[in-house]
Amino acid sequence: MRAVAKVFPSVEFKSWGSCQRLLPHALVCASLVGERDLEIEEAAGLLNEAARYLHERGLFDESEPLLRRALAIWETVLGPDHPHVATGLNNLALLLQRTREIHRV
Repeated sequence: MRAVAKVFPSVEFKSWGSCQRLLPHALVCASLVGERDLEIEEAAGLLNEAARYLHERGLFDESEPLLRRALAIWETVLGPDHPHVATGLNNLALLLQRTREIHRV
């Protein structure tokens, strides 16, 4: 999980190819995080980046549980006042806003 977290790129258009190639590995890691209750910062970071990529590709239903799990891990590991928690809340809010806009149309 740490190896995948280390190589998963920051989500931007130019890295979408790398994100797509690593996404299956990230999703396996997400399953392991749930199965083994791996509450470590690297897990949250990987889940967050994978979720951001899914969000950018319009896969909102797949993105949301990863964002929620990343946020929960960050809150537990880093505390509610850490900047990563704020980032997680922001990413979740953006996703929910986007899904609301789509359902309105």
